[in-house]
Amino acid sequence: MVDRMTKVWTNFAKYGDPTPDVVSDTRDEWEGEIEKWLPYDLVNQNYMLVQDNFTMSLDFTTRWNYHSNRSTEEPTTTPMPDMVGRDSYNDMKLAKENFQIATGVLGALTACCVILFVIVYVRKRRKLNTIV
Repeated sequence: MVDRMTKVWTNFAKYGDPTPDVVSDTRDEWEGEIEKWLPYDLVNQNYMLVQDNFTMSLDFTTRWNYHSNRSTEEPTTTPMPDMVGRDSYNDMKLAKENFQIATGVLGALTACCVILFVIVYVRKRRKLNTIV
């Protein structure tokens, strides 16, 4: 790659053409590696794609726009949630209310059990203290 780039730039500096036809002795060395660099004009819009293999292509703006559009895509938004029917909503609301009621009842029952346990514990403790 370095040798080809050096050769192309040297030929451009010497002859004004990166791949001149007039230099037959050097052109034979790399003719198979690099295509003839065609001049750019408004009709054909030729350009050299410089990669491991140098290739001529047309219309660089199409390539540029393809890559720039892919790298600058707008962020996607979160999709709208599915709409829920009125019956489904009412069922969920009822289930939530039932859960809240059950939680309250269970909490109250637990509190009563704890209070009852404390009362029984304190009475047994008093009886043991009076016996001793």
